[in-house]
Amino acid sequence: MKNFFLFLCMFLLGVSSKAQTNKQYSNKALAEKIYLQTDNNVYSSNHTIWFKVILANTMSHRLKFTSGVLYVDLISFEEEVVDSKIVKIENGLGKGYFDLDRSYLEGTYQIRAYTEWNKNFDDDFVFKKYIQVYQEGDNIFDRNAIEHIKRVDSTATFNTFIADLYPKRIDSKHEKRLKVYMKIDGKTDSLWLKKNNNKHVLEFSAHKASKLITIGFQTQSGLKYHKVFSPNIDFLDIKFFPESGKFVEGLPSRVGFKAVDIQGKGVEVKGKVLNNKGELISVFESNKLGMGHFSLLKVIASENYKAIITYIKNDKTHKEVPLPKVHPTGYSFITSSLQNNIVVKAYSNPQHNSDAYLKVASRGYEYFNINTSLVEGKCVFSIPKWKLPEGIVKLTLLDENKTPVAERLFFNYRQDLRLNMNASLDKASYLPRDKINLELDIANRGQAMLINSSVLVVEKNRSKSNMDSKQNLLSYLLLSSDLKGRIERPSAYFMPNSGLNIDDLMLTQGWRNYKYNTTIQKFNNKLEKSLSISGTVNIKNPKLKTYPIELMLVCMDSTQPIQIKEVVAPSSFYFDLADSYGYNNYTDAFITPVNVSEKEKRKVSIIANKTKPLPIDFDYKERDIIYDSIAQHIVQDNTNQKRVKDKYLEEAAGVTQLDEVVLNAYKMTPKRQEIFEKYGAPDIVIEGKDI
Repeated sequence: MKNFFLFLCMFLLGVSSKAQTNKQYSNKALAEKIYLQTDNNVYSSNHTIWFKVILANTMSHRLKFTSGVLYVDLISFEEEVVDSKIVKIENGLGKGYFDLDRSYLEGTYQIRAYTEWNKNFDDDFVFKKYIQVYQEGDNIFDRNAIEHIKRVDSTATFNTFIADLYPKRIDSKHEKRLKVYMKIDGKTDSLWLKKNNNKHVLEFSAHKASKLITIGFQTQSGLKYHKVFSPNIDFLDIKFFPESGKFVEGLPSRVGFKAVDIQGKGVEVKGKVLNNKGELISVFESNKLGMGHFSLLKVIASENYKAIITYIKNDKTHKEVPLPKVHPTGYSFITSSLQNNIVVKAYSNPQHNSDAYLKVASRGYEYFNINTSLVEGKCVFSIPKWKLPEGIVKLTLLDENKTPVAERLFFNYRQDLRLNMNASLDKASYLPRDKINLELDIANRGQAMLINSSVLVVEKNRSKSNMDSKQNLLSYLLLSSDLKGRIERPSAYFMPNSGLNIDDLMLTQGWRNYKYNTTIQKFNNKLEKSLSISGTVNIKNPKLKTYPIELMLVCMDSTQPIQIKEVVAPSSFYFDLADSYGYNNYTDAFITPVNVSEKEKRKVSIIANKTKPLPIDFDYKERDIIYDSIAQHIVQDNTNQKRVKDKYLEEAAGVTQLDEVVLNAYKMTPKRQEIFEKYGAPDIVIEGKDI
């Protein structure tokens, strides 16, 4: 039998936390974090996407007191919502599925999940995940929308390139001429290409000194796609981030750095820092994701520091890069971990003898506001780790006027808060179709806890190579959900011996990129505990000031009972659609007055409230479908399974295989079962649309 990895996610349902008094909240501390786990990231068009959802409070990560309704959309690379689900959430957990069929085009799809409550927080807490769908039985080949960029000619000063453009790969409806634009080192030009059924060939020239070229197009439906490349195959972008925000004359500083290639992926580099005289000040070397840090004991404003960057892969010197300028006055601090404490050493220039404050917040909640004194421009803060949750902590230094002067993010590891989990199997090997007994041993400091577990089984040799590049529940809740931007290989930061220092991520991508702020805003969207229909009833007749009326809600083809509400128009109404069977099955519903004649119905108007749909935000970088060995294996296996199934049906006696069969029936719900037992089966069923 093949080897398998077992992936298990544990969810705490009732962890208590100590309340802090006189503390401040960010409005985003009240948001909800959504994590959606699918059974795979690659599907063929004859399969089902199964998913499980975890909904947690942002500040505490508790699963209780969250929304009861979640909206999940499946969005195509053509930026259209092709399917939607309404998922019932109970104690922070829910589940659902999307059925795929042959009508789904091959490409990258986005799964988007959100609650009505999270619309209050812009796009920061909308969950997005990209999956790949392949046509059943298709051979896998490269099908990006812009391909085969290559140089075809060269002069003393210019290079000529060609590129193949395939607009129908992002917009199947595209038929007319194509608008194309090019951006070369910040300068943009555009043109129109004649109508072509499939492929357009673009030819263009760029100066040999050009560093960055963007090719893009827009289809007749308004869909856009672009690709960035560099004529220089050794293109490198490196940025430096002083720890507390800026370099200050005479003060020490820790400096984070990040080097990426043209695709935004980390590149391993090393380098040295020189002053005006060419003297060596410091040396540095990145990790495998192009990040790292180094220290400068004392920076001088009159110096123009520069870094000499060298590729580790070929030991080739790339370029010189200036470091950020040095400011004559200001503050800085250096943060470190010392046993069970976070230690912050703060400095000022000029060397003040004055009050200083340090605010310590995590996930939008302020845990500490510490006051101390600068003595000759120096002071030290010590914060106990155990009084903070695990995750990203924001440290803000304020001067005597309580004005923020320096800030940085720090990751607080709290292994003691995590569950200790061991899994064991009853046998060392199994035959096909053997029953597998899995025993989970879970403990947390000897305390009994209510646990919800999920087990996902995948083939070991198809997942081992890219496990650290995938998202998991731990990396999402503690890291990705709190930082803006894409994090390369997020799970690796929580794996032993990964060679990655999470503090390098905090110094670089975390620099001014935290999702939480201190502004308080009005919440326009309410927290939905259950599905409901609401609206207003108005009086059309100006002679009537009030008008008593009974409203009846009828849901067609569902287990919902008829509901009647008494209102006095003009007024609002609200019907709760609480459903113990979930929301996977949609139904039509209508609201009508029941205590008035047809003539009197004209005196009132009934308007149902509509939710505002979220705009689609599809990352253009994710449109390129990734063709790797794992995807090829999955699609091939799905194709082989279908072939075996089809062959069985063809050879089975008395079985006729149909291409597609549509069965018309209705669900035997408990309510219908009760009616059948009492009155028998109906002779005629009248559908809601006929009524």
